[in-house]
Amino acid sequence: MSGVKACSENNAVGAEKTLQDPCVIARTGPSRIGFACDHAGFALKETLMAHVRGRGLEAVDYGAFGKERVDYNEFGESACRGVRSGETDAAVLVCGTGMGMSITA
Repeated sequence: MSGVKACSENNAVGAEKTLQDPCVIARTGPSRIGFACDHAGFALKETLMAHVRGRGLEAVDYGAFGKERVDYNEFGESACRGVRSGETDAAVLVCGTGMGMSITA
């Protein structure tokens, strides 16, 4: 519950609220979600992106763009940079084992 208290303290009346503020995102939910994968996670990434778009949110595709073998860490890094820069509010990283993307993130 300490996160809830911190959010209410950080968002006192008159405080500037932006979508980059994790407290605002927690209350409203992300509107732009980045996706990245390796070749093994391509089909799942496409399914997840379609689901997100179907809910009226924007899905940003950082790759991979097909089922051919790729160097997935480049795509994972791009998705993480998108979150850090504010281009996206959150990111979903998918790979065959989950381990490679976890390390990349």
